[in-house]
Amino acid sequence: MGFTPLDWVVLTGLSIGIGDDVPYNPVKYKFDYVREHVFPEIEEPLDYEDPPISGKKRPPAQWISDAITIKFLTTYFKEDILVAANLDDKLAEKVARAFFMYVLGNFFFSNAKNYIDAAWLAAFEDLNAVDMYDWGGPAFAKLYVALNASGRGQKSLSGPFQILEFWGYEYLGICRPCDPTSEEKWPRTSRWKAKKKTIDIVHCRNALNQLTADIVTWRPWESAIGVLDSDVGRRAVELSNKRVIFTWIGKVS
Repeated sequence: MGFTPLDWVVLTGLSIGIGDDVPYNPVKYKFDYVREHVFPEIEEPLDYEDPPISGKKRPPAQWISDAITIKFLTTYFKEDILVAANLDDKLAEKVARAFFMYVLGNFFFSNAKNYIDAAWLAAFEDLNAVDMYDWGGPAFAKLYVALNASGRGQKSLSGPFQILEFWGYEYLGICRPCDPTSEEKWPRTSRWKAKKKTIDIVHCRNALNQLTADIVTWRPWESAIGVLDSDVGRRAVELSNKRVIFTWIGKVS
């Protein structure tokens, strides 16, 4: 039992292996280039080897090791900037790039340090081409890489690990936040809507320890006929039925 390409497609609505490769350019997108051509407001990278000035807090970093911090990207989402972007095409493009990078850093390629490699900015040089790329492929591969690292002792998960929670709701039924809506939806995550509440981790852990095969929903996607009969669905089924090597920035999973 494992997380398959079909699980990914049905849960997220993102295809795998359909579209052009997502551009990634670690050579071009260094600090000077990013500040001159993409985000002029970004500040010089801090030298954390130097102690801070006595009595003053060190300002939050905006650039760390060829990566942009998520906190910096959120500065473009303030109300006054969003309003101004309606009248300024250049600003609107800047906000769009910040938003796309924010999504990558918070979900697709998330990490414990809350930054996103600036090299991914290559995918947003032409904003009209964003929907032409195979976003599901590298994101899914990143999840596999993260699971492999976690299984070998890494303390924290990275990548789109949040999707595993919804996978658990569908297959295992443990600690569901609510009863799912009966209406068939795609992506499947959209049917899980509930008020926020505290999850009892001990209760969930005990339920997992007591899990038996008859409790598992082994084929939760049988009712998703529309997805399974689509090109995206058939491709996902094909990938799920054979061993495929996935790579994420050169790392094999």
